[in-house]
Amino acid sequence: MSAGLMMSVTDNIALIVVSGAVGAMIMMDATMIVGNWVYIYGVGVPPCSAKVDYDPITKEPQPPYISPGTVGHGIPTVSYVSGTIGGLLGGAGGSLIYYALMSINQNPGLSGFFAIGIFVVNAVIASYNIQGTIEGFHDPKFKRVPRAVQACLVASLIIGIFAVLITGGA
Repeated sequence: MSAGLMMSVTDNIALIVVSGAVGAMIMMDATMIVGNWVYIYGVGVPPCSAKVDYDPITKEPQPPYISPGTVGHGIPTVSYVSGTIGGLLGGAGGSLIYYALMSINQNPGLSGFFAIGIFVVNAVIASYNIQGTIEGFHDPKFKRVPRAVQACLVASLIIGIFAVLITGGA
């Protein structure tokens, strides 16, 4: 939405991409902070991860806070920072897709529809490649990310070609 709103003001691709990235970061941060409020104040558990002994950012020990039988709970600081970076990258990529499609067909609804569709495909591919959830760059599964990026790039190129053809491009 923020990229679309920025496109109504300017044709500068850098401003449009930055707008989309910042909008996605705000969305992710708001979602994570409200989720943490529910965990902390509603459920009564502190955010912690069982994947590491110390939070890589705050250096807080994690084992004393982990509930028995869980792999952690809430959104630890390192996961929050990783989610913010993911929002930045996802928003920038979505803005690029939206910008390219809008340049071809001038139809905001159709361009947004295809941009969201490409996002969903990439999200599913990355999830299957990583095999479940990932807590951030400290998670041992993070080493699978380069392969996920390659698979998403191939899928985006193929879907992008079809999106351009379907929306009226040549």
